Amino acid sequence: MNNTEMAKILRIMQEYYGYKEVTQQTISAWLPIFRDYDYKIVELAVVMLGNEREFTSFPAPASLVKYIGIITGKSDPNALWELAHRAIGKSSTFTLETFAELPEELQRFFGSINQLREYGLQDIDKIGIVKNAFMKELPTIDTRIMANKETGKLMQSAEGKLDGEHMSQLKQLIGGGE
Repeated sequence: MNNTEMAKILRIMQEYYGYKEVTQQTISAWLPIFRDYDYKIVELAVVMLGNEREFTSFPAPASLVKYIGIITGKSDPNALWELAHRAIGKSSTFTLETFAELPEELQRFFGSINQLREYGLQDIDKIGIVKNAFMKELPTIDTRIMANKETGKLMQSAEGKLDGEHMSQLKQLIGGGE
């Protein structure tokens, strides 16, 4: 995606959410996150996001990245790192609600808002180490997310088909405890 396409995307979002003004500064801030995406994919993600009306105000880039991941079926490590890096930089202002708006991959990497804040307090030269850890851990995080979704589907399909004892055994086998 280029500068002109990013401006188009932000203007579409501006129409959905009544954002006051899309400036060159806004475009420049969003472009590094979405540079490697195809315009049509991002446009579709914006439409999906707008149609669901999950947000009442202009959403954060993380929300759009989440929908792109749904459309493409995979996470873009570089876009996720851009979001992680921004979250680290703004960690002192994060609330539980803003932490919950991060993509699931970032929530799992950071683990908690406290760990995110801990990264925010580190020296700037240690951010490269955090990035390496993030990139190394991301495939494992994606696998866990996919496994949790599949486990949820299994539990849902078993619900009502198994008696209490067998359902309890299934939960123990897949880590649901009891």
